[in-house]
Amino acid sequence: MSYLVSPFKGITQLNRELNRLFDESHFASLSAEEPGINWAPQVDLAENEDAFLVVVDIPGVNPDDIDISLNNGVLTIKGDRSSEQAIKENSLTRRERRHGTFLRQFNLPESVDVDTVSAKSAHGVLTVTIPKATPARPISVAVEAG
Repeated sequence: MSYLVSPFKGITQLNRELNRLFDESHFASLSAEEPGINWAPQVDLAENEDAFLVVVDIPGVNPDDIDISLNNGVLTIKGDRSSEQAIKENSLTRRERRHGTFLRQFNLPESVDVDTVSAKSAHGVLTVTIPKATPARPISVAVEAG
């Protein structure tokens, strides 16, 4: 009997461990900076010709419970997901869904137009669109004789 061993098994396992460590250390640093932070939603970051996109999975979060701010080049997304129903702790068999306050922060490049940032929440996905600023064009200055 032969067993096939994937050459990527070690890499996959290492990747999982690094992700776990990064997530735990990131969560711990948020907790140290902001007391009361319970979880950090999953995020995708994208860029196209016109803008940067931050796509955040926040199912069950009311758009009224989301606070988005820009300060000194840092985008902060903070909010709260409350439990839909009161569940007694001792009656739970398994708890995987996080509730409470969440926070994610991102350093923005200098090439963004902070005055036209927009956000939309639909079907549990928040999309923050951060338009790129129009690049400064070089100008030519005429020199007068004289």
